[in-house]
Amino acid sequence: MLEIFAFLGAILGAITYVVGIRRKAIVSARQIFARGWISEGDIYSSEAIYITLNLENTGGDLIGSISSNAHSRLLGVYADVGWFKTTLYISELRGRSVSPIITATLKLTDNNNRLTWTVEKNKNQNILPIQTVLWPCSDVSMTSIWPRNNTSSYFASENRTKQSVQS
Repeated sequence: MLEIFAFLGAILGAITYVVGIRRKAIVSARQIFARGWISEGDIYSSEAIYITLNLENTGGDLIGSISSNAHSRLLGVYADVGWFKTTLYISELRGRSVSPIITATLKLTDNNNRLTWTVEKNKNQNILPIQTVLWPCSDVSMTSIWPRNNTSSYFASENRTKQSVQS
């Protein structure tokens, strides 16, 4: 009976240890991702579409914007950071609704100095590359299209602005 408790204790200890390592790895990855990234440095890519990705770590969420030479407007980005890969959900703000456009996967490579970009789901949009490599870029002058607080207050402030303009 004592062996069973020792075995269960060892398993619970190992699970706790792995969960702690995973949590620290995700926090570290968020800090690495939170900056500007650009695809124009990839000389081996055959893509004609270049992107600039700007991510910010705001309150534990990784959000930002992405621009492309094939699209005239900024797109919103939400990143779900995982242990081995990060999933980007790219959306466009259309009027009062958010329309999901593309889901892409990012993986850190080359000493955490490059991002491998691969599109997973694409809603017939040819505005972002299917696969490319992103390089760190400290000269990103884009601003996020998403507000710092939740979108419901953003839409409420947008309504107030429209009402004050109409009056």
